[in-house]
Amino acid sequence: MEAIRSLRQLAQRDESTQSAILESVSRGTGNPLWWEDVDQHIYLAIPPGPQESSRRREAWESRPQSTDGWKKALLPQESDYDKLRTRNGIDAAASGRRVFYHPNGAGCFKCHTINGRGGNVGPDLSTIGRSMSREKLIESILEPSREVAPQFTTWTMETTDGKVLSGMLVHENEGKTILGDAEGKLTELKTIDIVTRTPQRTSVMPDKLADRLTVQEFRDVLAFLESLK
Repeated sequence: MEAIRSLRQLAQRDESTQSAILESVSRGTGNPLWWEDVDQHIYLAIPPGPQESSRRREAWESRPQSTDGWKKALLPQESDYDKLRTRNGIDAAASGRRVFYHPNGAGCFKCHTINGRGGNVGPDLSTIGRSMSREKLIESILEPSREVAPQFTTWTMETTDGKVLSGMLVHENEGKTILGDAEGKLTELKTIDIVTRTPQRTSVMPDKLADRLTVQEFRDVLAFLESLK
């Protein structure tokens, strides 16, 4: 943790120092004994400088405003794929990993597990790169309700005391029913208290996750997911 405190002190100095630290993190360099802690805390340690804030604001304001616009921005020509994987010497998958786990981002980690880290509401994504193409990944994020596997059906349940809850059925056994919502929150009910349960056609995954990302952040998340073999 001493390394974390040192990084926080360095990060307060100037934007060039911030950029150097971020580049180091993106490249995956550093002492492997504390690297995982740096990966989790680096964005919390570095307040955005005025130039960085301006760049992200511009990127935010220029985001596509339609599903087709997003697909066009995220599906490059085959010759451009290498550029997506690496830009200015920075590995896009490493950057996408931080976006995936960032607490102020799209919140992917709240519902999805990768190699034992994350929530248990949605599918485990540890090997998602084996089974899903880039096109399918984009579709599943932009249009999550377009195709929902039976085991990930969203249920609306009413209890004997009049409460109505919706979420994915995470666990049901030994008299307990556990629902998971779009934020990864788990709610435990007594199965005997459930009066009605109705399947929904919509996914528990939010429809507008892309609204929380810039185009570059979305591209990096895709690069990260594609790397999971």
